Amino acid sequence: MKTPKMFRNFFLRIAFVILAAVFIQACATGSDSPSGSQQPPIQPNTPQPNQPISDPPAADPSLATLHLIIIADTLDNKIGQSVAVDSRNFQDFFQSVVNSSQGKIFLNKIVLEGRDITRNNLIATLNFVAPRIKANDIVVFLYSGHGYRMQTKSSKWPYLNTREYATDFDEVITMLKNSNPRQFIAIADCCNNFIDRGIRIAKFLKSPESFSYQDIERMFLLPKTKIAASGSKVGQFSSGDDVDGGYFSAAFISNLRKSLLSSDGNWDKVFTGAVSVVSQRTQNEQVPQYEEIR
Repeated sequence: MKTPKMFRNFFLRIAFVILAAVFIQACATGSDSPSGSQQPPIQPNTPQPNQPISDPPAADPSLATLHLIIIADTLDNKIGQSVAVDSRNFQDFFQSVVNSSQGKIFLNKIVLEGRDITRNNLIATLNFVAPRIKANDIVVFLYSGHGYRMQTKSSKWPYLNTREYATDFDEVITMLKNSNPRQFIAIADCCNNFIDRGIRIAKFLKSPESFSYQDIERMFLLPKTKIAASGSKVGQFSSGDDVDGGYFSAAFISNLRKSLLSSDGNWDKVFTGAVSVVSQRTQNEQVPQYEEIR
């Protein structure tokens, strides 16, 4: 005959078995899956589109996607606030362009700022966008931050100071050209001197809420323009301020705005106007440069 103590031991053993089974089941069905079935983690710096790409219907060749790529060193102690203004101004301006296109232009916007502006992220972004660029698309690329050059560099374009490893602006231009958009504008608003320093000054008109469709068509839907530009020539600094942003970026937006509000504006006038304004303000200490890419 079993004593009460024996019954207690028996029931304790049964309870232990049940608890062990519940624990094992919880481990098997929990959020941590076996290592062989885990998805690889997304790296913190992996660039992702700021919004889903909204491609136009493939059957209509008159429609286009404007791929706006902004690389902005917003965390820099000296020029971070100015760079943030550049980024915001470009986003607002080209959103106005898209809004005024009567549905002819769709926006794909990718913005890398702060700690995300590494060389790996920049190249990964261009590689991400490249296969999505169609024959009628537009690409606008802006780098706003520090730049420099080496004595051994033969090209007139600067190196972009993308964290641990620099990125040659020539490489960016080549990648954009090889992606074969109908139109691209690539701008590096940064120093092009042999010792990088940042000083900034400028004041320009803000963009309006909308433009006429005819002017959007003339500047963005009809031409096959491919232009690269930098904020200064070889050996020069670039300038601006914390209110209006980079001098060349602000001059570019201001002159593009003027061209969209006139009946005879074109891309050559946009860039010659921007170069003239910056050169006069700095007494030729900063002279932007641009070139049509063929």
